Amino acid sequence: MVETIGSVLGRTLRYEEVPADVAAKGMVMRGFPEPFVGALMNRYRRLAGLPGLVTDGVAEVLGRPPRSYADWVADNVAAFRN
Repeated sequence: MVETIGSVLGRTLRYEEVPADVAAKGMVMRGFPEPFVGALMNRYRRLAGLPGLVTDGVAEVLGRPPRSYADWVADNVAAFRN
């Protein structure tokens, strides 16, 4: 995903993983309820390393095929510029 955003922006980007405990503390500091953060982190741990579930739900709901991520990024490129 980062590579796709970088390609659309015309520059190289890098991804740096934030340790789970640091991310959780940051969310709580920003006002997320601790039970929510705990549940979210448990979900991330449980699903880490597993392939994502792919369905036809988007096409079913929209009545058309979904757009590619690259197309979505290109249409929303202003949100990725700082």
